[in-house]
This record gives sequence, structure tokens and C-alpha cells, in this order.
Amino acid sequence: MENNLFLAGGEILTTDMSIEEMERKVNDKLDKYTGGLGRFTIKEFSPEKVEMNFWRDFILNQKSSVIYDMDMALITGIDICYFQLSPIGDPMIYPLILDAKKARFYTYTQAFLRFYKNLLFMLSMQRIEDLKIRIYIDRITFKIEF
Repeated sequence: MENNLFLAGGEILTTDMSIEEMERKVNDKLDKYTGGLGRFTIKEFSPEKVEMNFWRDFILNQKSSVIYDMDMALITGIDICYFQLSPIGDPMIYPLILDAKKARFYTYTQAFLRFYKNLLFMLSMQRIEDLKIRIYIDRITFKIEF
């Protein structure tokens, strides 16, 4: 059985870890940089597939085809300024668009999935079969198939 790696909330996790261990590690990290406003749970788990929920205590109405800077930071654990344009930040992902009404930057979900896939490959040479993301008003569901 192959040991697959993935990134959640700034923690590199493996499929040989227990669900409780993964949730504890990620939630400890999220507590530090969200002040308790973000929470992580594993919905489905196997060596070939993981489905995760990133819960947020703030309501964010958005189209399902876009993902905002704070959600990208929540999922990856990368500082939010890297998902914002200069002079605020130094972006790692393109395109980034400013939503002036919400004073937030966003990108298309496909651009974020491509970024996440490339990030995993750069960190660990991890190959991914499929990535899916669903964005709800209070959470993000993220599914990885190895």
C-alpha cells in the first residue's frame, strides 16, 4: 500500500495517519492563525481518497466557480497575503481578481485546484488523480483521489 501525502491547513498529512491525529494537527494549526474561526474535519478517508471539510465561522456568499483568498489560505495554510495582489501581498496564483464589494481577492476554482496539485507535486512528488472542491456558505468540501 502506497503512502499518499496531502496538505491541509498548513500541515503535511499522510494516508497512514489516523483520522483523529490528522484532525488534531490541522485544528491546532488553524486555531493559531484563525483564532478559532476555522475548523477541519475528515468526511471520508481511505488510502486512495480523502474528503475533507474546512468549516469557517464567518458567512461568505459566493459563486461556486470562485474561491476567495481567505479560503485558499484556510485550505493550504499559506499566509493570506500570497493570495492578494501588490501592494498588499505577493501573489502565488493567477488570475487574482478584486471583489471591491467584499474587499477580497478571488480566483477561479480551477486555477486554485491547479495550484494545489502543483504545490503537492513540488513538496513531495505526489501525483493526484482527481481534485474536487465544493464551496458552501459556511464550509469548503475538498476531495482528493490519489
